[in-house]
Amino acid sequence: MEYVTIIGRTYEDAVKKGRKLYGSAMRIHSRRDISVRGGFLWLGKKKRVEIICYLVGTSSKVEAGNSDALLKEFEEEAQTPDPRTLGKKQTEDSHSAERKPSVPPVAEKAGRTQELTDHIRRLLILNDFSDTYIQKMLDYLGRDSDGGSVLEMDKPAAESALVNQIMATMAIDRVGQTHPAHNYVLLGPTGVGKTTTIAKLAAIFGVIPPPEERRSVAIITLDSYRVGAREQIFAFADALNLPAHQAHDENELFSVLDSLEGTDLVLIDTIGRSPRDNELSIKLTSLLSIPTSESTAFYLCIGASMKKADIEDAVRQTAPFSLRGLIITKLDETRTVGNFISLAAEKSLPLTFVTDGQKISDIHPMSHSLLLQRLQGFSIPLDTAGLSQLKAVPSL
Repeated sequence: MEYVTIIGRTYEDAVKKGRKLYGSAMRIHSRRDISVRGGFLWLGKKKRVEIICYLVGTSSKVEAGNSDALLKEFEEEAQTPDPRTLGKKQTEDSHSAERKPSVPPVAEKAGRTQELTDHIRRLLILNDFSDTYIQKMLDYLGRDSDGGSVLEMDKPAAESALVNQIMATMAIDRVGQTHPAHNYVLLGPTGVGKTTTIAKLAAIFGVIPPPEERRSVAIITLDSYRVGAREQIFAFADALNLPAHQAHDENELFSVLDSLEGTDLVLIDTIGRSPRDNELSIKLTSLLSIPTSESTAFYLCIGASMKKADIEDAVRQTAPFSLRGLIITKLDETRTVGNFISLAAEKSLPLTFVTDGQKISDIHPMSHSLLLQRLQGFSIPLDTAGLSQLKAVPSL
């Protein structure tokens, strides 16, 4: 196959030259713009168009005519556009590209947002958060901020934001962990492990620390209803080598408290009762009506596996005592933590301690990282600290 090069002042001029020389045997292969010497003394340069053609067949007969139809035929055969219309088309294409939106279509964006919303809802349900908590969390995450809505992020980023907001809703009672009130009163329904928790608190404040950091600790039980209650608390106290007392009424309670005025920490185990036991509730209120100064702090013990409705009942019945915080017991008996995180956030109650076993040492100061590791279903790693400084969900 023979190739030839033809140069003309314009593309059309080059094509006409080729058509005149080679007739219908010419096929255009390519074209390019070039500069050639010209002008005065050949010192200047002129713009020209070069086309490279190949010849087919044997005919070299010069065919007359240079109609636009033939030019169009040559262009179509070589798939080379007319430069007169090329610039115009490129400009139109450029303007068209500028008019295209830089964001996905509204329907596609809404679909992704809904998919992410459903994913976050499933995560919160899996971890047993309350319906109220879930809805308020979704409302908060869906709000536009400087960085846009969390629900418009990719899944890992949205999960990370969710974890940070869950942690932000959790208040931790650092004061109760390190500087407990003189009278430390535990409330809660029957079966949550108040008596065992009293023993564990006595150990971490008065037995386990180095001698120079230990507090003098005494225990008082007000539970004369439950069979074996006195024997159990006295057995714990004896094992820890700590004094224990029992008070049956207000006069006995005042007398014991007066005798323990010089003790650093007095742990008070209250009456175990069911959420609907009104008689015992009245009795307990009577017994604890006096020591309500700043030296007394009331904590509600709730089992980690308790139903949300039962937790709410317990909080409602102990509301007159102005609860300082929550102590979560038996964390080892459940896989979810959303029930009490929801309750703590909705009632604005800080979390103080958590127990997770039968041994005296199975008690820990509550922390964000401890609960972070208990969350389930997330695709991002949850075993690291360093939470983002995000604002807490308002009015949750």
